[in-house]
Amino acid sequence: MILIRHWFDLWTDHQRKQCIHNILDCLWIPKCVKLGWFVPYTPADNEYGSWKKNYRDCAADLDYVTPREAAEVYGTKPKGITEEMKDRQSEL
Repeated sequence: MILIRHWFDLWTDHQRKQCIHNILDCLWIPKCVKLGWFVPYTPADNEYGSWKKNYRDCAADLDYVTPREAAEVYGTKPKGITEEMKDRQSEL
């Protein structure tokens, strides 16, 4: 660890940023690939953060359905809701 810190201190600011950006891309690529979210183009060598942006954009486009909405769509009751609980909620 001391040796890595020593070399990191000797690098220029530009070299440090390149190293950090490459590491960040390496963190986001497996997450995107696992979910089937691929970048629709080949990022340039000096383009960083494209995978993180892709992950953020794809996650923002996900549709979220609450259990109650799912019950209405699929005609099932959410677990734990009984007729008695429905009556209580309607009284309030």
